[in-house]
Amino acid sequence: MAGGDDGIPPPTHTTIVNAYHLALNVTNGKAFIPLILDVDNVQYAPWATLFRNTAKVYIVLDHIDPKVKKPSDMDDDLWDRLDAIVLQWLYDTISKDLLLKVLDDNATAFETWNLIRKIFQDNKGTRVVLLENQFGNVRLENYPSLDDYCQALKNITDKRATMGHPVSEERLVLQLVGKLDAEYRTIATIIRQTNPLPSFEEACSTLDLDMMGRLTEDDGSENTSTTLLVASNTAQPSTHSQPSLTHGGGGVGRGGSGKAGGGKHHKGNNKNYSRGGGSGSNNNSGGNGQGKGQQ
Repeated sequence: MAGGDDGIPPPTHTTIVNAYHLALNVTNGKAFIPLILDVDNVQYAPWATLFRNTAKVYIVLDHIDPKVKKPSDMDDDLWDRLDAIVLQWLYDTISKDLLLKVLDDNATAFETWNLIRKIFQDNKGTRVVLLENQFGNVRLENYPSLDDYCQALKNITDKRATMGHPVSEERLVLQLVGKLDAEYRTIATIIRQTNPLPSFEEACSTLDLDMMGRLTEDDGSENTSTTLLVASNTAQPSTHSQPSLTHGGGGVGRGGSGKAGGGKHHKGNNKNYSRGGGSGSNNNSGGNGQGKGQQ
């Protein structure tokens, strides 16, 4: 009987053409692993966590973890194709410099995974010393903004934590306020004297609010100074209009329009038009004399 003596047909292996697997639809590792692993910007632990989680979701964790057994019913051709996909994920999520170090035409995903791990975990002591020196040399004056300064401290702290040498929150805050510019001296002293010290995020927020407050005060001072300057210029009398007014007063006194009332008007305003006749009394008398002459 075809298929065996017991009448049961022999098992058929799933060919790679007809096989289906979740990971076959994911050819771009960056879509699920947004971090790019770089030798200069060490973030191995977060990157490895994201990568392992993605491999677990798409049921290919056995390609990077020897503790996970290969499925017994999987065709070798399909497994090889999945291994190539996982290997491509590794290549997609590392920097160009790191890629050139691990690229190997005959390497499996597991071999490349281990090589990357060794690059970042070997010489751990030397890396920790370098990060410690970087941490001590971070200063606000070397960064374009306060946010960049805070982020630089946070990045170094995260790198040390991934190597098993974390920085305490207290030391991180003291380092933050210890390397500020002189304009932050007052708020830095207040933060130092706070007991207990605020968290790193709270300290950064406090510094940011202090900076914004000072910028607002500076803008207000500039607006006030401009207003005072305009008001001062407006209040000053014009040097060209004054002689015109006093000369007109003198003309009235000298011309003597024949009206005695002209002399009385100058007497009532002798402070503004004093140049019309030398004094108020002389101006009146001149006006009266003019009147008599016309009679």
